[in-house]
Amino acid sequence: MARESITLTREELYERVWTEPMAVLAPKLGLSDVGLKKTCARLRIPSPPRGYWARLAAGQKIRRTPLPKLPEKGATGIRDATFYPRDKESAAPEPLTGPVADQARFEALPENALVAPEILEAPSPLVARTVVAMRKAKADETGRLRARAQQILDVDVTLGTADRAMRILDTLIKGLAARGYPVSLVTPKPEPQRYGCDTGGGASPHHGADWRG
Repeated sequence: MARESITLTREELYERVWTEPMAVLAPKLGLSDVGLKKTCARLRIPSPPRGYWARLAAGQKIRRTPLPKLPEKGATGIRDATFYPRDKESAAPEPLTGPVADQARFEALPENALVAPEILEAPSPLVARTVVAMRKAKADETGRLRARAQQILDVDVTLGTADRAMRILDTLIKGLAARGYPVSLVTPKPEPQRYGCDTGGGASPHHGADWRG
């Protein structure tokens, strides 16, 4: 029995590549994400850059890279692509067992879904300290806020996305804690200073200094 195929034009594939991550789309087309990226390169279809989906999820507006036009000549065979998705039986994953299965059941419960609230209420101490520091921070020339304080999250956002960022981070921190992975800040231990003989008349560099405030 022949496998069913899906043929997509450049425009159709471009739209799908910019609608969902390659790691999600590729299995639907019977490819790995690397294979799909090679297909896009062959068809001269730009793909989202690294960090695109995370920035999009954070509420940032990101402009797509336009689909370039093909030359009138020499473009034979790169106007569409045919894919052969795997049938459901061969693509079905093996059933989960043990702790992995327990975690999967936990994640499947609606009450355990991680959904950022519309209003930040009773934030975790780490997020609460970060919010206080962010309110004191001044926007730089690009409109971005960067709080400078001890024992806070390293957040770099615009004034318009600060509230959403705090709600998302608080949801993630509480979700990790509920799963047995509490989040805390750890101050890295400084590297021991190295002493040497400077025969060139210059100052010896100091190693292990951390100038982050």
